[in-house]
Amino acid sequence: MKKALLFVLAAIFACYTSNAQVFINEGFENGIPNTWTTIDNDGDGNNWSDGATILPTWDEDDPATFANSGSNMAFSMSYDNATYTSYTCDNYLITPQIAIPASGGTLTYFACSIGGTTYPDSYCVKLSTTGNDVANFNVQLKATDNAPASWTMVSIDLAAYAGQNVYIAFVHNGDDQLALMLDDVKVYSFTSTPEITLNSVALPSYAFAGEGFEVGGTVLNVSQNALTSFNVTYNVDGGAESESFSVTGINVAAGETYEFTHNVQAVIPTGGNHTVNVTVSNPNGTADNTADNTNSGSIAIYDCTTAVSEFPYIQDFEEGIIPTCWRAPENEFSAWSNAYYYIQNYGIYGLPFEAHTGSNALISAADTNIAENWLISPAITIPSDASAVGFKFFDYLSYDPNEVGSTSYSVMVSTTGHDEADFTTTLASFTVSENAFTERTVDLGAYAGQTIYVAFKHVTDAWLILDDFTIEVAANTPEIALTSLNIPSMVSVGESFNISGVVTNNSGVALTSFKVQYTVNGTASEVYTVSGLNVAYGETGNFTHNVPASVAEAGNATISVTVSEPNGTADNTADNTLTTSIAVCGVISTLPYSESFESGLGCWTAISNNTENEDVDDDGYGVISNFTHGAHTGNSCFVFSSYNDADDYTQYLISPELNLPEACTMTFYYTQRSNNFPESCVVMVSTTTNDPASFSQIGTEVEADQIAGTWTEATFEIPANAKYIALKYTVEDAMWYMAIDDITLSTGSTPVTNYTITVQSDNTTMGTVTGGGSFAEGASCTITATANTGYHFVRWNENITTNPYTFNVTGNATYTAYFEADEPGVTYYTVTVVSDNTTMGTVTGGGTFTEGASCTITATANAGYHFVRWNDNITTNPYTFNVNANATYRAYFEADNPQQGIDDVTANSVKLYPNPTTGNLYVEVEGLQKVEVIDAVGRVVMTQNNGNLNLSTLANGIYSVRVMANGSTAVKKVVKK
Repeated sequence: MKKALLFVLAAIFACYTSNAQVFINEGFENGIPNTWTTIDNDGDGNNWSDGATILPTWDEDDPATFANSGSNMAFSMSYDNATYTSYTCDNYLITPQIAIPASGGTLTYFACSIGGTTYPDSYCVKLSTTGNDVANFNVQLKATDNAPASWTMVSIDLAAYAGQNVYIAFVHNGDDQLALMLDDVKVYSFTSTPEITLNSVALPSYAFAGEGFEVGGTVLNVSQNALTSFNVTYNVDGGAESESFSVTGINVAAGETYEFTHNVQAVIPTGGNHTVNVTVSNPNGTADNTADNTNSGSIAIYDCTTAVSEFPYIQDFEEGIIPTCWRAPENEFSAWSNAYYYIQNYGIYGLPFEAHTGSNALISAADTNIAENWLISPAITIPSDASAVGFKFFDYLSYDPNEVGSTSYSVMVSTTGHDEADFTTTLASFTVSENAFTERTVDLGAYAGQTIYVAFKHVTDAWLILDDFTIEVAANTPEIALTSLNIPSMVSVGESFNISGVVTNNSGVALTSFKVQYTVNGTASEVYTVSGLNVAYGETGNFTHNVPASVAEAGNATISVTVSEPNGTADNTADNTLTTSIAVCGVISTLPYSESFESGLGCWTAISNNTENEDVDDDGYGVISNFTHGAHTGNSCFVFSSYNDADDYTQYLISPELNLPEACTMTFYYTQRSNNFPESCVVMVSTTTNDPASFSQIGTEVEADQIAGTWTEATFEIPANAKYIALKYTVEDAMWYMAIDDITLSTGSTPVTNYTITVQSDNTTMGTVTGGGSFAEGASCTITATANTGYHFVRWNENITTNPYTFNVTGNATYTAYFEADEPGVTYYTVTVVSDNTTMGTVTGGGTFTEGASCTITATANAGYHFVRWNDNITTNPYTFNVNANATYRAYFEADNPQQGIDDVTANSVKLYPNPTTGNLYVEVEGLQKVEVIDAVGRVVMTQNNGNLNLSTLANGIYSVRVMANGSTAVKKVVKK
């Protein structure tokens, strides 16, 4: 542990007085020592603490990864990422008193802004010679508005304070950024004899098994004398030391640093994560105190000694900056350099970007300083019996072609190695001049039985994007795949339609014939033989079954198509079948019936008065396949939208015509885009037409008050005489999106118990009442008492003073409103108190009050929910105030643990690593569906359907990673360095 090492250091310094005197050597491993002083000068309750305490509240499972060294650091927030609270800081972290010797001294420390360059924190370093109160610090040693985005050492000469007792204060004065981190603070005096410290180790982020990589680092001269030489050794995982390398011919002044590289590269034969330990010694040929002479770094070693031998081999570049076992020699694995690098979701400097498939590709930068960029594949062994080897990929010019014109590159092959000099054979050269992906093909058949490397050599005059590198090896036996189907998405009951599709020949033998058969809802057609073909390897052939299909009942029909026996020979059937669904429109008379919108609206009708929100491509109104939280099942769902301001947000989703044999149960699933924008809809039925004016509401309003992205089931009883069903969007202000999916009508219904609520006025001269009627059990009912002029409402029976009064109906009930005459000269005001969501909680305490009277309102959360606030951001509950005007108070509730989203077991099973990361981020969880990266202001800046992300194009800082798996959602934090 680091603290144990510091203890040893103290003993060594006591014994060797000729070496550097260290007065402060603090790594904050056990938090902030009690010998240090912290002052919250602005009194906001936010002060210096330690990262091991704060970071877990930010959902960081391993705070140790944030430290410069060891496992902890000093930590001061200007924005609390756990409570979303902003601070304007004036936080002091003050050292114990330090006696600076007559020979002077030096302060060194490491600082880092956890918000990176996006949210940089500011700080200053101050000094006092009189005391450790804030007023004593009248000397400023350093100040910056932009703390470094990665750990950076700062050195300050204290020679001006030789012979004095001083205090040093680190003052965090950031304003609503994120946090400032401080680590490894040292105050020391220079030695009279040579003395060095190894500050850091420099290694590449990864290397390849059995191949050399450079080992380097940075030394600090803590001697009064210039550093002219020193020795360096290293070992891997504590193994044998390397030979000693002498660094000579240098002239490093006192307090300065020097970067070095060992002259012998390290070679690690096995893959995995390894530790490289580096030791420096013998400054200027003299033995020094070795306590600070060793440091270590970690490196990932990729084992690429086994060649690719399984086909098809596909590299879609979704994995990372440079995919594992690929090489980009010119940029030495840098995430941002003059070579191929990974792009996430958007272009660079406004240049056009898109991926051919997925969300990522590789790009070669335009740079006049480098003539060419190389991208080299791993070793690939082509089978000796391959009859054809097809190599295809896609290119794209990422620039304005009217300005640049074109760019060019060559595809080369090597059978000897992966160095650039090994590539002596050019397979093809291409010129790219389109802002669109173009498929390229190269024949590798001549290399059957050989192990090869493939290289792309790009002349860097414009930005080139590559995607979807594929090598397919054709066998000598017939092999086909059913590539796609051409079937209408909607037909009428009894209407005939053709079954058509496309097959691909995956064999080196020309395809001359094959068989095709289909099923409709499990009923098979006859087998049809397609003949008279001559389809070459890699080419496609179209077909249409000779017997059209038809469906006798309305609903969704499942169509399954299978091809087989190419050239009369059995083949691998794994890719010979495709299944789709088709909407069959007609009167629905058979149950169960379901609609999941996988083929669009199908036989349903969508009507919108809200033309401002009909942009389906932007998660707008209609059936979409890219809803932010994904569909409940499948890929598509229906979305109501109120994202854009409009005069009328009314929207309907209306069923096909029904002829139900009996009353039935309707279920559907719903969710909303954001917790901050509550959505709602109602279910309606019509016994006549599908005109919106003919519908009447049944049941209670559906309020999407659950956690955004969590699908919730709604159940309604549909009467037997219903001819149409409609879902009506009921928001009145601009919200966001409400999604509907998996609507089902099934036999059987649960009898609904109705109760009568009678509401009456005790004296109709004084006031009137509204709100009674017949209600289903559990339905919400609101009753209102309205006083006539000269009178005021007093209470309902049972001493209920809330008006209007909202409650859930549990039985027959009568409510009587009591009024009184106004007293002359007395002013009366009405306080209305309502619950924003009666499912979550109820309210009491409103009514009529005389001017200046005291009123207490109370919000009571139901089980599973908690009170958040009243309007106007009032969080006191119960809330008591003096009444001076008519007022309405609305109570807001939310579900317990709103940010958890899934149970603890599932949340704990989500793994993010490495964290922090400089680029690559890997997400591991069973059943992964989607990953979103969200910045500090709530914007989704990255979306991906697999667990391999690259954050290299994002600004440094803290991001939320929303992981959707098995229909649930978890949120974790990641730090991009």
